[in-house]
Amino acid sequence: MMEQKSEESLAMLKLNAAKVRPDVLHKLLSDFGSASAVLEQRPGDADSGGAFSAKTLQYLLLTAGHFDAEAEWNLAQKMGVDVVFYGSSLYPDGLSAIYDPPLVLYVKGKLPHRSGGVAIVGTRRPTPYGRRVAARLSRECAAAGLTTVSGLARGVDTVCHQTTVDEKGATLAVLGSGHRRLYPGENQYLADRIACEGGAVISEFPLSTPPDAANFPRRNRIIAGLAEAAVVVEGGRQSGALITARLALEQGKEVFAVPGPIDSEESWAPNYLIRQGAHIVESIRDVLEAAPGLLAAAPPAPHGPRSSAEGAAAPASPAPAPKMAAAGSSGELGPREAKLLELIGGGLKSIDELVLETRWPAASVTQGMMELEMRDKILYVNGQRYARK
Repeated sequence: MMEQKSEESLAMLKLNAAKVRPDVLHKLLSDFGSASAVLEQRPGDADSGGAFSAKTLQYLLLTAGHFDAEAEWNLAQKMGVDVVFYGSSLYPDGLSAIYDPPLVLYVKGKLPHRSGGVAIVGTRRPTPYGRRVAARLSRECAAAGLTTVSGLARGVDTVCHQTTVDEKGATLAVLGSGHRRLYPGENQYLADRIACEGGAVISEFPLSTPPDAANFPRRNRIIAGLAEAAVVVEGGRQSGALITARLALEQGKEVFAVPGPIDSEESWAPNYLIRQGAHIVESIRDVLEAAPGLLAAAPPAPHGPRSSAEGAAAPASPAPAPKMAAAGSSGELGPREAKLLELIGGGLKSIDELVLETRWPAASVTQGMMELEMRDKILYVNGQRYARK
């Protein structure tokens, strides 16, 4: 169902098109009351309490101002894509509860109001064993009336979606691109089937957004948010499925992993998760035993929040703080940004962890991270962690 076009809905499309983190956009909406009011600001007018700089607001207003929201709205109607805004009665409740919910959802098909399906994710290069297991779990979900959720990528995701629609079940596919640039292209027919047969294809990105690498870790929080449980079938050490599992834990969801052969590279991720305490899954019955509320309603009703199984990393010895010089326009990083990039290293770090490690003011760390993000040096994974690109 398409929402009504208004000045505010067009302003929301503009804000969503700005290359700024969703949590920053939500703070702006909270501070100024509406998307229209945000777009009326000047960089010097914003009092962010240190959450972001005037430069960030200037960048947001510039990118939002160049986006043709009227043309976007008309194109969505032409493509049969519904636009659903955060705060609307049509917006999924599970996504509303996460740290950084998307401001806008572009939906083709039937979007469930209640979240509570099963996310089935894994490698783009599954072994025959991985394909069999992904298909089996998807068939069992369809037979139980459970919605499956995945990312429409090659490999495990495609097996999950294809099997679900073949079994007349509902599946939700979350894109790392806009609907007009659906990736991979060979899954366009599958996406059309999903939308026509009771499921939905979903993106937070404007319709013409290309499938940039940075979009895919970001979309994983939506996969986790639309599900009540996440199952990792196969994946290597750098698998995006690990990001989905981490986000599911942070959202209070149950995480499951399919044990695999120890001599298979694609078994590393699920076997690692099992060592960390994830549930072993051999059939969907294992999921239902750990998350019995999945069958409480059709479509499944969500659970209340549960505490995360992960704790914060122990802080390292603090480094001496350099002078808080902003990064220059020449392209070289200032000492603050260089130190933050060094501390992130090859892992994931939250702003809170960086504050503990540096003993710098939170506002300074946050602004430094924004500089790094705008310079395309770091990857925003979710509302709490960043990785180097």
